[in-house]
Amino acid sequence: MADQTKLDTAIGTTLDSSASGNPTKLDISHPAPRVSIGGLNLPSALSATYRMIEPITTQGAEADLFVIQRIENQKNHVLKLYRRGLKPKSEVIDLLRSCDRTHVVDIIDWGTSDDLWYEILEFCEHGTLRDLFKGAPVSEQLMLEILRELSAGIAYLHSKNIVHRDLKPENILIRQLEPLDLVLADFGIASLSTLTQHFTTRSRTVKYGAPESAAGAIGNASDYWSLGLMLLEGLSGHHPFDGFSDMVIALNLATKSIDVDSVSDSRWKSLCKGLLIREPKKRWGDNEVRRWLSGDMPDLPTEAFDRPSLRPYKVAGKECWSASELAVEFARNWSEGEKHIARNLVLPWLRDELRDQDLANFLIDISEDKSLNVEGRLVRLIANMARGLPPVWRDISLDQTTLVALSQAALEDNSEKAEIIEVLFEENVFAVWAEVGNTDCDLWARNWKTAEADFLDAFVNISKAGKIGAKTPSKSAYLPALLLLVLSTEYLNTTKLNISSFSQEASRCYWLKRYLESDSIGVALAISSFKNQATAFGSQEITAAKQLEVALTKLDTDYAEVLATNETLRNEIDSQRQAILNNRAAEVFSKKTPDLIQRLFSASSSLFATRVFKKVNKYSFIELFFDGILFSCLFILFRFLLGLVVLGDGFIPLSAVVNTLKNSESHLSASFVCFLIALGGACLSMQLISRKLKKLFFGNVSASSKSP
Repeated sequence: MADQTKLDTAIGTTLDSSASGNPTKLDISHPAPRVSIGGLNLPSALSATYRMIEPITTQGAEADLFVIQRIENQKNHVLKLYRRGLKPKSEVIDLLRSCDRTHVVDIIDWGTSDDLWYEILEFCEHGTLRDLFKGAPVSEQLMLEILRELSAGIAYLHSKNIVHRDLKPENILIRQLEPLDLVLADFGIASLSTLTQHFTTRSRTVKYGAPESAAGAIGNASDYWSLGLMLLEGLSGHHPFDGFSDMVIALNLATKSIDVDSVSDSRWKSLCKGLLIREPKKRWGDNEVRRWLSGDMPDLPTEAFDRPSLRPYKVAGKECWSASELAVEFARNWSEGEKHIARNLVLPWLRDELRDQDLANFLIDISEDKSLNVEGRLVRLIANMARGLPPVWRDISLDQTTLVALSQAALEDNSEKAEIIEVLFEENVFAVWAEVGNTDCDLWARNWKTAEADFLDAFVNISKAGKIGAKTPSKSAYLPALLLLVLSTEYLNTTKLNISSFSQEASRCYWLKRYLESDSIGVALAISSFKNQATAFGSQEITAAKQLEVALTKLDTDYAEVLATNETLRNEIDSQRQAILNNRAAEVFSKKTPDLIQRLFSASSSLFATRVFKKVNKYSFIELFFDGILFSCLFILFRFLLGLVVLGDGFIPLSAVVNTLKNSESHLSASFVCFLIALGGACLSMQLISRKLKKLFFGNVSASSKSP
């Protein structure tokens, strides 16, 4: 099985910056699975020129490989298709394309299509160096050819200030078998360096990675360590770490030299020893390899592990002669280590046998610290006894790959994994390893703490501002998500793409909009948690904005006269229009617009009453006076037509008139006709008065007097 590169996506590759229910459920979308031949379409930029042939099973952590064929000449090439959100280092690619093709795989083309970065490489039909390593020793003659090819290729890269960083049999292509022609490939995590050693990501294949790379220190010597392991594997027929877990490999590299006794030839054994010196400054490089190839034998630096104690300390049957060895055994046997710490068995050995007073005092200090439990004391002791040891916790290697897998499992409702991550956070385990110089843990500890504070602040404020009432998730729910975002740029990029998918709706949420431009990991998680609410609010806001605009336009028309004279109401109309631009239409339309309509109606009614009062003052007294005179004359005429006599002191009582009508049959018909005529005249007079009053009060009333 091919050894896979352990990729730190946060540094080893860079982001393509152009890539774009339950109220408390954290929405962490997983990136798309690795593409496979069955469901893969070529990037659109290549589909007219190439056809897909088959996948290459040796996959890296950052890209998938496929054999493709150029349609024009049916020549095969290799397509390296990077995972979404990842891209190669352009400065490395540009430099590699300018390199001599003698030692470096030919990069025919590279670019981006369909939001995926790709490279088109030459196709080497004879496979890789892994095909020559078939579980049996390689002949010394063939091994000599391999050494010449690889050492020349490595020296050429270093002359161009390129450190490969991931040399292994799978990354060595066989361009030709006779004579043997090898070329170096897969520079996805390669680095440019003008220094002897520099610090960068820990991305590497652990089985072939140098001890210093565990701490992020990378230099030319790291590539020669990988060369030494490949030579040892080819000569012996097996890798010294076959069957070992990454954590066990890392523990061995921290405390032990590589055993090369499986190589029988003394010259080859010396070469392997020289290339596998743990200290980079003492390790053999290009000069020593050239001398060895010429028949010379450079001086071999001595490298021995001291045994400073008088008597060994035993853990699970294993003798430990130094503090670093004891740290490794405690890391391997965590529960045993807890027992030894709880029973205070380690202090006498550190003080009396090892005579390390600093470590003895450190153990006393942490034992007296009541805030630390047994696990907390154990991890601190391990870290300080072996400062170069890769960080561990409860038999778990705290490397990026393991932590990413742990976070993924925790997010998939694995309560046991979630509990481990919560303890890592609460016990501040990363900070423990940061204190002894682990730069990765230092970065993770700071970013994780900051992300948690940002997440809680944003989550609470968003929920309160949006009146959502969402309950803050438990730590077991959000801590794994935050750790995953801290560790993996790929997951962070996927989360940001998820946010961008509903960003239009979210931008309408006044309670969410200001967080959209934040670069904080914690804020990104908080935003993604409110996807459902943002989408629903955005849709509601769009509808409310349309309704509010229609309502305000109608008010502009119906109450034009009022708005022309009332500045306060005019400003209120303008304010509600501004609310549409500020994405507050839903709130305004439901709460403020009804009140505005009522106030406009009241203002319109007041304006109407004022107009009526003015008209009454101007016309009513004169017209009513003359109408009164007319009514009086008609009344007198009415009485006269009934045949009544006007006396000096008034009219005859009505009862006398009735009696007269009864006794005077001859005048009854005529009197009745006169009565009807007089009554008609009176009605006509009243109608005229009514019309005048109606015209006075209602004749010029505009549509603004309508009720809401």
